[in-house]
Amino acid sequence: ANGDTRLIIHEISDSRTVPNLWLAGKPIVYELDEGKEIVWFSERDCWGHIYLCDGLSGEVKHQITRGNWVIRDVVRFDAAARTVYFLAGGREAGEDPYYRHLYRVNIDSGEIQTLTPEPGDHSTQFSPDGHFFVDRCGRADGSTVTALRRADGEIVCALEIGDFSQLLSRGWRFPEPFRFTGRDGVTDL
Repeated sequence: ANGDTRLIIHEISDSRTVPNLWLAGKPIVYELDEGKEIVWFSERDCWGHIYLCDGLSGEVKHQITRGNWVIRDVVRFDAAARTVYFLAGGREAGEDPYYRHLYRVNIDSGEIQTLTPEPGDHSTQFSPDGHFFVDRCGRADGSTVTALRRADGEIVCALEIGDFSQLLSRGWRFPEPFRFTGRDGVTDL
């Protein structure tokens, strides 16, 4: 109220870690219970994940998400339900790690639900009330499908399905994804 500021969360790292990286043009900082808790994005474990912090001391209460995958964007924050909806890549085994999927995580338990399981890169937009979202799923080697879904991921209806039949009838082919081993002799690219 008086304009005074104070440092709440401070992060430093010896590695190439970018604390509270801006995702999709916005910082990932959300308040709960009038600032008593803060949901905070950080790369402190060398992956991009979200943490629940004490809003008064700045101490980490617990890591909400974890694993060898990265959050690419937080698309919806529901303080009342203590839920975060986010796009992440690299979580689905055997799939291109650049493909994003939509997930929902409970802030307290860390339980994650996959809301867009279909292979491909998903982009989403929620309705203002948060009950529905439009999901656009595309792949380099297949058609793009746009669908209306409920907030739990259930498909309500397909809105649009890409039709490549005329191109295919003229001999056009989809690009073929491929993998190769990096210069280190270990890493699949």
